[in-house]
Amino acid sequence: MTVAGTSTFACADSGGDVQDIEHLSVAHDAVNAAAVDPCALHPWSSEHACSDGLRRAATNGPSTKPVKQWATTTCTKNCGPWSNRLRVDARGRLFGHFAYGLGGMGPAVFDQTTGEPTWLFSASAKAEANQMATYYPIGLPANVALGANDTAYACITPQDETTGDVSPPTITAFDVRPGRAPRKKWATTLPEPAFGPCEDFFVTADGLVVVGMPSDVAVLDTSGHVRFVKRYQHAFKVVTEKAGPLYVEVTREPEPPYGTAPAYLVGLDRTTGAELWSADIPRIDESILGAIRGGVLARYYSTGPRATSIFFQSSQGSRDWTIDVTGLLRPVAATTPTNVFLAGVHEQATLDLDTHSVSPPTTRDEPWYLETKRVVIDQRGNRYITRTEKVGMALEAFDPSGNLLWEMSPMSGANDFVLGKDGWMYVANRNEVVAYRGTP
Repeated sequence: MTVAGTSTFACADSGGDVQDIEHLSVAHDAVNAAAVDPCALHPWSSEHACSDGLRRAATNGPSTKPVKQWATTTCTKNCGPWSNRLRVDARGRLFGHFAYGLGGMGPAVFDQTTGEPTWLFSASAKAEANQMATYYPIGLPANVALGANDTAYACITPQDETTGDVSPPTITAFDVRPGRAPRKKWATTLPEPAFGPCEDFFVTADGLVVVGMPSDVAVLDTSGHVRFVKRYQHAFKVVTEKAGPLYVEVTREPEPPYGTAPAYLVGLDRTTGAELWSADIPRIDESILGAIRGGVLARYYSTGPRATSIFFQSSQGSRDWTIDVTGLLRPVAATTPTNVFLAGVHEQATLDLDTHSVSPPTTRDEPWYLETKRVVIDQRGNRYITRTEKVGMALEAFDPSGNLLWEMSPMSGANDFVLGKDGWMYVANRNEVVAYRGTP
């Protein structure tokens, strides 16, 4: 089973301060959920689908080296490298998943102060909890997403512990309004031949639940009805904006050695799954950086040492521009309103979206870095980057000029990383979630 790379793109600036954002969610019962933009209610972690942004937080992260506040174990048995996904809503609540009984994974909301988890599946529903412990014991991703009106979604993939067979994922919606126990609203199992794990999982601004799996892309409405399931040989990433197509990187034929099968960037109608257009990508490399400005930004290796080509494909399928960058290896991206910050394995650069030019990359000669995993930009423009080292992970913070603010290394892992309310941040590794706090 091929496991797709996780996507790293999230909400843009919502334009209000944290207090104003919190007040938006008080009229839950009076508002049609399908008509409410989840980017307004949950702007920090409705990944992929919020306005013209890649991974920009609606708050400020720690500008001084943060101090550990708490750590909560989230997996007790056979914890895989993708065992944690984190989301933070506009109230500052942290969503992830927690170990059930024998070690099976399940979604939870964590208390910001203590890290104490509350199961989204009812703790009193023992048959349900025991079933999860039986069928999800080996740590396939139990991904979570946030939608409008205090609704959280979990995507969990059953896998037989003996045979390793993977079944279609089940999508479950929960009412997570504060002041009451979480309540399950509906659950939908995707039709075969779809199979997980759920690597890309998000709710769009127009109320669609999008699931990206190793070979499939599925879309449901917020009532749990399946709009479509689209199958490819491999589906590596799926992103979108508030409107327009879903953008997916795919292969259409069985792969010989990894990375040599022809790759394509396709645009899918977000409600029907119809393929609107298809464009070649020179080499498959989990290329998509993010959806922005009415199109999709992507990259691929080009000729020459440590060279990357970055291109923009419009929502209509035309390739509007391509630029070559020397010295920027496998970048990930986050955005400000006019620029895209690119963090490579050792390098950093800025792409100007108006002139389509890239600043000369600046290099930190840290030879132990193997890969850049995540990058987040806060409201001040500070940049937070997680990288893989030979032993563990590193987390670094830079100011907008690229000056190092602080670093934490080595860490036991950083499978996911999110900023919470001002000064808070959360890091997930194989078996725990850790909260840190510093001066905003």
